Amino acid sequence: MQYVEQQGRELVRIETCDLIHYYHAIYENLRKLLVGTYFLELVDVVQPEGHNAEDLFELLVACFDLLEAQIPTQVMVRVVELKMLRCAGLTPVLTACVRCRRMLGTSGRFGFSLTEGGAVCGDCVRQGPVHQYVSAETLGFLAAANDATLQDSVGIACSPRILHESAKIIYPFMTCQLNKDLHAKKVLKDVLEHIDEGVGRTGA
Repeated sequence: MQYVEQQGRELVRIETCDLIHYYHAIYENLRKLLVGTYFLELVDVVQPEGHNAEDLFELLVACFDLLEAQIPTQVMVRVVELKMLRCAGLTPVLTACVRCRRMLGTSGRFGFSLTEGGAVCGDCVRQGPVHQYVSAETLGFLAAANDATLQDSVGIACSPRILHESAKIIYPFMTCQLNKDLHAKKVLKDVLEHIDEGVGRTGA
């Protein structure tokens, strides 16, 4: 790739580039294309312009490779959102309370604070409001997905309730931390509601 960057200007003009992989399967499938567009917008939002983004670029390529080979699922979208946040250094706290720092149990319900950056234990929930209540199973799914590889993460089995709760905290957390909303998300929500996960229908 050859590009021109002029001092004092925000935009970089790409002169030439060589196309290495076309991702034809994504281009031919509207659902995959919409999900891929959302992934691209995620990268644009989480990575400030002019910063080194090698890890994020490698993640994006891996996401496109996965999307080319598989039908997009709600699990895939949740996992990619989580991986993008990790690349940006914005991983939510999922295994301990953000207020008292105690480790959370493997059962029960907890709170989730967008502004404080993660889960809130039952004792600390009484001390102040939280954005959403979430089950230990959902936090466990997100923690496992965050630690596993992208390929392994999208294969983790989860219930409709876990998918629903994950959607209620991950995207709002992202927009809160980045102070930005994503245009592609509005279209993607309608698309994902019609994806057959084999576990029922949930919101995106």
